[in-house]
Amino acid sequence: MMKVATVVNSKGGVGKTTLTANVGAELARRGRRVLLLDLDYQASLTHSLYRPAEIERQIDRRTIADWYMAVGRRGSGPDLMRYVSWPEEVRAHTRRSGGELAIVASAPKLEGVAARLGVELGNPSSRRYQDRHRQVVMRLAEGLRSLRREGFDYVLIDCRPDFEILTRSAIVASEGVVVPAQPERLATFGIRHLTEKLADFKKKNFEILGWSPASENRLEELAPTFLGVVFTRVRHGGGVPGPIPSSQQIIAEVRHLFPTFNAMMRENVDFQAGVDRLLPAAFGLRPDIAAEIQALVDEFESRIGS
Repeated sequence: MMKVATVVNSKGGVGKTTLTANVGAELARRGRRVLLLDLDYQASLTHSLYRPAEIERQIDRRTIADWYMAVGRRGSGPDLMRYVSWPEEVRAHTRRSGGELAIVASAPKLEGVAARLGVELGNPSSRRYQDRHRQVVMRLAEGLRSLRREGFDYVLIDCRPDFEILTRSAIVASEGVVVPAQPERLATFGIRHLTEKLADFKKKNFEILGWSPASENRLEELAPTFLGVVFTRVRHGGGVPGPIPSSQQIIAEVRHLFPTFNAMMRENVDFQAGVDRLLPAAFGLRPDIAAEIQALVDEFESRIGS
């Protein structure tokens, strides 16, 4: 059964795209069929797998923005599968394991799509808001539901650093939410703020869509599991094994307050080199870094339920 996970943090620069690409790559390396969905109009995930000329030539009109525009206000339109692309550099590596790493790409025009969705959603005080909310926020969930027959094991959604309409749509479409965070001084505040937003959003969804205790399936759809915080860009050194002492203190504090993965992603130049090669670093990391990604994916599959 296909599992959907959203990678989100309201703060930028915490390694969301790096986490999404490398978890997806490791899953594909294990023989899983994985779809990445780039829901950020800066399109960093897309550009980590395609050169600009390839984007223009191969997927210019097959992005998530194009799908949203084709679906339109009524919520009916082309199958999302028509917008799936397979990066050539990645395909050469996944072919060996029988896995697959595909992407629904993004583009700057997604910003305009998000603005139009906000206008379409309208004022919460309107009498038709409930219907519009169902049509707009649930649109991506309906699109992804059509992919369940395509044999994908996982969909990983890379979101913008915000909590606007597209991010909320991704959360509703997901079984699980992953929050990447750097072990820095304000991490606890930022994670608490985000988890409060998640809880408030779920509550409002229940109210707007008329959830009741008898509708358990709807509850599962509207309340994805908070899988946990993943520490990223973790610095090692300082004469001690593992993270530097200042990071260890923050990590311990966050683990005391929030569900947190045991595995972490350290700061390493190989991840940027992977972007330059258009190939996620997980396909060719040195053994110690590779073991960390493997442990993270083991934990991810366990938490989301493979």
